[in-house]
This record gives sequence, C-alpha cells and structure tokens, in this order.
Amino acid sequence: MGYSIFLDGIHLPVTTEKISVKNSLRTKEYDVLGQGQIQKPEGQDLRTVSFTTEFPGQVYGYVEESAFQSPGKLIAKLRALQEEKKPFRFVAVGEDKLTMQVTLEQLDTAEQGGEDGDYEASIRLKEYREFGVKTTDIPSLPRPGAVPQLSKTVTLAPGQTLMDKISPTQKKLVESAGKSVLAFSMGKVINPAVIPPYKTVEIRVQEAYQEEGLDQAKITSQQKLAHQFNRRLETLWEEKMGDVGKKSPELG
Repeated sequence: MGYSIFLDGIHLPVTTEKISVKNSLRTKEYDVLGQGQIQKPEGQDLRTVSFTTEFPGQVYGYVEESAFQSPGKLIAKLRALQEEKKPFRFVAVGEDKLTMQVTLEQLDTAEQGGEDGDYEASIRLKEYREFGVKTTDIPSLPRPGAVPQLSKTVTLAPGQTLMDKISPTQKKLVESAGKSVLAFSMGKVINPAVIPPYKTVEIRVQEAYQEEGLDQAKITSQQKLAHQFNRRLETLWEEKMGDVGKKSPELG
C-alpha cells in the first residue's frame, strides 16, 4: 500500500513503501570504581525520519496524477525549504498516520539511468521542537523605598531632645541597625539626652556605625566634655537668672 507523503503541503507524486523513524535516548557514561561502566539517561534525542522516493519525469501508472509535477520543480521547492531554515509540517498517511514538525536535514537526488527525466530522491528529516521563554503572571510587588535618612540639621526647642525630632521609623532604624547618633554644637560633641531643657540649641546630626570601628573611648570622652559643657551652661544660667531661671524654663 505504501505511504502518501506531504512536506509543507507538497504532495509527493509517488507513494513510499518504507519509512524509517529513529528514536534514541541520550545518555552519559561513567566509570565507577568497583562497578565498572554505568550510564545515566539525560533525555530524549530528536527523532529522525528517512525514506527514499521517486520524482518521475512523466505520469506512469503508479504516479498520483493530481500530485504530479516535474522533478525540477519538486527539487527546487524542497531546496527552498532547506535554505529557509524554517520548520514545516511532515505528514505520512498509510496504514497509520505519522505527523510532526521537522526540518529538511538532507536531500540527495540522482537521475536514474535509462529513464530520461526520472530521479531518485533520498530524504532525511529531523524533528523540530518549539522552544522559548515561558512567561507567567507574577504579582507586582512594591519596591522598597529609600532608607530613611536623618536630617543634617535640627533645632531643639527648650525641653526637647534629639529623639523628639526624628520619626518612629527613624528611631526603629537607629535601634535595629545598632547606630549611634551624635550631635555637634560649637564644634564639640554633645550628648542629645543631656541638652539643657532651657536652652534652644541648633545641632548637626551624624550617623556613626559601630561596625565601622568607631572608637568607644573617644565617644565616652566626648560625652564627658559635653556633660561638662552643659553643667557650665547651667551654672552660668543660674548665676544670671537665679531662681527665676529654675522656675521659668520658657525663658530662652
């Protein structure tokens, strides 16, 4: 009975008695100490289909007349498929049906001796598998914002400390990151917690990271100097204002 062959819609004029389909498993082989050679399956190789057919120069009794075209036209069309490097549909219809996406891997033709214009053609096709990047619906997640930064300059009103001037988010940042916040006034380091409650002081804020090796002894010394500075301010205030200053913290 044979198979009727279609290549990208091109109906070959002569049925093919035999089609060879090659399936193979791709493996890797290893030498294992004490066991010898073993194999590990890696995946299925692409199938190959091969067959031999005839491109007759005229309509013989075994030629499908509706599919007949000259060998030159057939060969030119098949060469064009090969040169375009594009996959196409292969269909073989006989006792059963075989169809797959393929590329034309090899086309060999030879004019048959003694028969003017008749050609024998050997064709090998290779299976083509679709590939590409799969896209999925991924929910859009908001990107984290910029890390909150402390202001470079703040002004403390009477009775305020530095921690009163930063937001809850900034406080959490300072606590979680293990940062020390230093304040400067008149060129000296001031501990924000001991700024006099009766004095408006403009300070500059600087973040100091403990992991960068900040000298703790230096900080302690600077804090002592700040405390002495604050005590001096208190003393001067008491000398100047007396009991009024102690009872009226609203005065600047």
